[in-house]
Amino acid sequence: MRLIHVFKDPNLAQTFAAFLAKNGVDYQLEQNVDKDWGSPDYGIVATELWIINEEDLEAVNQWFAEFSHDPRDPKFKTTEESLPQFPEENLIEKSPSILLEPERSENIFRKAPQQPLGPVTLYCLLTCICLFLFSQATTPEIKIPNQMANVPYPVLLSPVKKALLYDYPEAFELIDRFVANFGLEKLQDNQPLPPEGTALLEKFSKTPYWQGIYDKVVSHLQHPEAPWNFNAPMFEKIRQGEIWRLITPAFLHSDLFHLFFNMIWLIVIGKQIEQRLGKKRYIYFLLLTGIFSNTAQYLMSGSNFLGFSGILCAMITFIWVRQKQAAWEGYQLQGSTMGFILFFIFTMLAIQLISFGLEVFELTPFSPGIANTAHLSGAFLGYVLGKMPYFSWKRV
Repeated sequence: MRLIHVFKDPNLAQTFAAFLAKNGVDYQLEQNVDKDWGSPDYGIVATELWIINEEDLEAVNQWFAEFSHDPRDPKFKTTEESLPQFPEENLIEKSPSILLEPERSENIFRKAPQQPLGPVTLYCLLTCICLFLFSQATTPEIKIPNQMANVPYPVLLSPVKKALLYDYPEAFELIDRFVANFGLEKLQDNQPLPPEGTALLEKFSKTPYWQGIYDKVVSHLQHPEAPWNFNAPMFEKIRQGEIWRLITPAFLHSDLFHLFFNMIWLIVIGKQIEQRLGKKRYIYFLLLTGIFSNTAQYLMSGSNFLGFSGILCAMITFIWVRQKQAAWEGYQLQGSTMGFILFFIFTMLAIQLISFGLEVFELTPFSPGIANTAHLSGAFLGYVLGKMPYFSWKRV
């Protein structure tokens, strides 16, 4: 489908649509009320004209150019009989502000068909759900609550997350070996340990791993005299050939709300992009934005992050750019929706900045654990890709 034009005058839309029907062009008219409070067109009913088949595009564009020049040209005059007849159940409710003859308007407007969920979007959706369920089922249980205070977080991870997080450094594997050989309870303070267990814990304490720039900045601001230390190894598992880790953190989620929120937006936004880009370019889009946002987040905070939201932020800014540059592509994301999403993102960023200030002044060790770097970097790359002709509906 292609959006040809958005008419402010429904009579002009009806006239041109009837001309297309006379010439055998399958089309669709849809009425939409502008509900964006910030828009100067708020409350105005617009009529969108879509054509169904791509092969009609060139001819329709030529006819529309002529129609725009002179809508009164006799060639565009049609009779009542030339109007298409649609089933009554497909009619949409019409606004009383539209000035059409009732007997004509009833036959020409109908609901837009629901866009199907594309195979790539469906695969992403099912992958996220399956990995979440399997991860929840295999996450180790901590039976003694006070054990949590002394347990390094790798012990709390499921095998799924250990295999799919951006990195799983050697230091974490040392903790896994310790728990496998001596049990979780031996990590408690004042617990007697055999020499082999003591050696493993000592090796763990001396094995550096990348914890992100964020902690280094906080530490430096707390103690400016301390030297910067960037000796920790980075990309340990990726350098060993586990390149899937570049993208797989996007398919992991921490809890049910996190999963539900991201999947709802994936369904709403992802299917629009897939329908317009096709499977190949949509996969490229997912890989580019996922790898970029994941890597940015890893550099900032280390490997302990997950979620699809970096890609979703890229999708949102991508659609925003395409709406500005090529409104005919028909992406549906209202300004009010965009405002809500941006408000949510920047609220999370504000929480992170407040937490950062509290940590710097050593008022609290609280950290919200929000992947704001993935959000912002994903949004940036989505904006850049939205400017590229390769990711337009019909490439130049």
